[in-house]
Amino acid sequence: MPSKERMSTRCSSILSLVLISLICASSVVSVCAANEEKSDEDVKSSNGASAVHPNVLFFGVDDLRPELASYGFDFMHTPSVTRLAERGTQFNNAYCQLAVCSPSRTSLLTGRRPDTTRIWTIGPYFRNTMPDGPKIKTMPQWFKEHGYNTTGIGKIFHPGSSSGGPTKDEGGGDMPYSWSQPYFFCDQFTNDTVQSTAMQHFPNGTGCVQSEECIECFQKAGTWGHPISLAVTDCPDVCYPEGLISNEAVRRLNYYGQLQRQAEEAGTGGQPFFLAVGFKRPHLAFKAPRKYFDLYPNSTIKLAKFKQRPKGVPDVAMYMSGEIRGYPDVHPLLNVSASCETDMPDWKALELRQAYYSSVSLTDAHLGLVLDALDSNGLANNTIIVFWGDHGYQLGEHSEWGKCTNFELGTHVPLLISAPSQKQRNTKSSAMVELVDLFPTLTELAGLPQAPDMEGFSLVPILDDPTQTVKDAAMSQFAREGVCGKKRTPLEESPMGYTIRTAEFRYTEWVKFNYSLADPKPIWSENHGTELYLHTGDAESSMDDFENENLAEDTKYADTVKSLHEKLVTMVENKQ
Repeated sequence: MPSKERMSTRCSSILSLVLISLICASSVVSVCAANEEKSDEDVKSSNGASAVHPNVLFFGVDDLRPELASYGFDFMHTPSVTRLAERGTQFNNAYCQLAVCSPSRTSLLTGRRPDTTRIWTIGPYFRNTMPDGPKIKTMPQWFKEHGYNTTGIGKIFHPGSSSGGPTKDEGGGDMPYSWSQPYFFCDQFTNDTVQSTAMQHFPNGTGCVQSEECIECFQKAGTWGHPISLAVTDCPDVCYPEGLISNEAVRRLNYYGQLQRQAEEAGTGGQPFFLAVGFKRPHLAFKAPRKYFDLYPNSTIKLAKFKQRPKGVPDVAMYMSGEIRGYPDVHPLLNVSASCETDMPDWKALELRQAYYSSVSLTDAHLGLVLDALDSNGLANNTIIVFWGDHGYQLGEHSEWGKCTNFELGTHVPLLISAPSQKQRNTKSSAMVELVDLFPTLTELAGLPQAPDMEGFSLVPILDDPTQTVKDAAMSQFAREGVCGKKRTPLEESPMGYTIRTAEFRYTEWVKFNYSLADPKPIWSENHGTELYLHTGDAESSMDDFENENLAEDTKYADTVKSLHEKLVTMVENKQ
């Protein structure tokens, strides 16, 4: 293993040199495409992009729920997210379109909802499921085709077959469509290994490589090669994907800063960049260096207050915590009752919550390092910054562990945007917004034409005035392949749950669904369960003081159920 690692490290150095060359070369290619669409007057620089277009720094985080300091949770150590919130607008009511990685990210990056992309689970690739898949323009692809140098690092698209990769878990990244140069893959499996460079099929991708010292550190800690749900080690940050990803992002920003200084000296504009940085943590396994665990002493960690399934909830709404039950240190402890409730010992629940929070702080620290590089290179004043989580997460609330639900905690995400052109900063908005809104928002902020067939709305009016709204409800959905107490069903036989969140209510219907790629659609007449939850009076800094009782059968809310059913059907049919 050590000799192979030295070889991988040397290869990584060579690849880095090649990558720099490719960045330069790709600039020329991108410029040619841009010049075809811009007038001579608009082309301000020798490399073809208009100087007025801002850069984009696009952060994505896996499994991050909005339990952050800037969202009112003072015990959380997330100063970098707070720093970003102070620069722009924080959206307090942002929701994903489907609470699992690949469908959510595919929707966000294409600007289309899951019923349009035909991506309802992990595995399929939207370019194979959509009728015009090869012709679909993703967000980074749209920017690339309009003069931007687009670069991806870490987890942006779900890796592997879900984004065109050669295996289930590695490669992909929607290369070569979305990016100007090879994608930089960097993941961490449960046994502490990062994704192998051998699996990236260079030149369609590169990858991060762990040092011999990191491997030896994990071996000494006893975590190397052992899939466990959480781990604290004395290994440095650079042994984890977050450290490797931030190092690469900083290197890229230093390079872009150098290009900008050269362009300024030459009196030219310079090519704008779209840099996507995807952090893995706090995705399972919850692993981080000891210094982050030290931020959350055992005495400060609290259990979920409402650990029971919601009163009156249909079985189809419950997830059964399948992902975390797959870990050998959790499986014997997490019992599932006949009533579809999971029973985790308090000591293990506290341990997992502490590890989750520590993983969040690890990512926050490396978000800060990338923001530092943006500032130190003089790029901040002309850069749009976006920070989003791909879906929510449950840490024992409602008897759930993980994502994969239509509950508030499964679909609610952090979302922050800072733009050079916005009229107000350090603001918080309570408007209902969705991740599908990001594509049209960023194209407007960048001064680009809107891509066709967008199913979201631009949030620019809210950036200028946080009291504004662009919609009165957010919509999510989930395909339930395994209902509690029943044999797991194939996707094509699984009920689809649609949910809408308004300022007052969450309303959900689970119905039969036609999964035909030619014409996917719900069959409303075959209902598997209905849910209604009241959200007026929710505490700002609470994760489980809501959705504890299903009111759908309460006659007092009969008119509400009827009106929300009509609204839900309209939103699903109009895809907005």
